This record gives sequence, structure tokens and C-alpha cells, in this order.
Amino acid sequence: MTMSPEKVLVFDLWGPYAHFRKHYTTTTSNTFSFPPRPALIGLVGGMLGIEKRDRAVLCASVGTWEMAVIVRAPIRRMRETINYTSTSSRAARIQIVMEFLRDPRYRIFVKGSGPHFEQLSHQLQRHEAVFTPYMGITECIGAFSYVGEFAEEGAGQNVESVVHGDLTTVPLEPGVTYLTERAARSIDATRAPGDYATYVVRRDAQPIKTTNEAYVSVGGHTIQYL
Repeated sequence: MTMSPEKVLVFDLWGPYAHFRKHYTTTTSNTFSFPPRPALIGLVGGMLGIEKRDRAVLCASVGTWEMAVIVRAPIRRMRETINYTSTSSRAARIQIVMEFLRDPRYRIFVKGSGPHFEQLSHQLQRHEAVFTPYMGITECIGAFSYVGEFAEEGAGQNVESVVHGDLTTVPLEPGVTYLTERAARSIDATRAPGDYATYVVRRDAQPIKTTNEAYVSVGGHTIQYL
């Protein structure tokens, strides 16, 4: 695989709860096992201070970067019934069953260039964010810490990150639970989802053995971009 001259920023993200909503669910709010690429774009954009009304700016800058994520803690789910009420009317409360991830921890990889990328590097090193990072929804506040800035290198065959299932063959191992999820790779300025991809991750957060070369090593971790 051809190495890119662009640098890759790496930081950790964690919190007590996370909810990365699967938008195609209706009566229940289920969550992805990891932050999909649109969620990472929004997270980074918020840290940079790009507001929602500037979605075109977000798509033209952060939306063009490559991103990868390592799940660093076993995937644990829980469900809670949440009461919603309208603040503009006297309508009855609505109860929604929401699925949350418990004690999630991720290592995020961001490859890009330009002024916003340099700003992100500066902010991560100083532990600064314009808007408070959150894990999918504002009720799930996230903490973060800077890991470093690295160049891409050659990689082995045990991929630590979430695997792009459409580009990779994953030989199944006995006794291992694999989670397969389909998520959007991008969202345009009108919030309409773009292309979709299938992703594979192990429930126990261990590396996945693969049989192709669509991956790189960054900071000692073998990853594949979402």
C-alpha cells in the first residue's frame, strides 16, 4: 500500500456512556458499537469550533480527512427507558428505550492537512476544545487525551481498528464473537447520508486477522480507515 506524506493525529476518547444512534431504527434507539465516520467528523468539528450552521465548511475540511478508530474496551451494552416531553405544549410524555454503550474507550486516528488540521493538532496538545466533546449525544460527555502525531508505515496482518468489511476478508476464528454493522461514511451539508459501508469489530476489542493489505501502521498500531 502506498504511504501518504500526510501526518496522522492520534488521541484517546472515553466516557461512562456513549450513544451513536442508528438512524434507521424507529421505536427503539439502538447504538453502533463504535463512532462511525460522520460521528467522528462532528466530534472533531465541534472541538475545532465549527458550528452546525457551517456544515458546508465542515464537509469541505474535516469531511475530507481519513479516520480510523480502535475499540479499546470490550463492547458492553445496556438499555434505559428515557422520558421525553414537549416544552412547547402540554402533550403527554413519550417513553423511548435507548441503548447505551457502557464505559467505552476509543483510540481515534485522523489523517489530513490544512489550517484546520494544524489547529486540531495544536488544540489536542494543549488539551483544548472549543465545544465540549460528547459521545454521540450531548448527555454523554467524553474525555480526551493527546497521544501523538505520526507518519504511516507498513503494517502486519492483525488489524487493531474497526475493519472496513467491504474491502477486507475476515477469516472467522472459533470462539470469537464478531459484530457486523452497516453505517454511513459521510453526511452532506443537508445532513443526507452519502455512501454506506459494512464494518467488522470484535466484541472483546481484540485485533482482527485479515487476508489483504488495505491497512497501515500508525504509532505502532495497525489500522484501516473507515
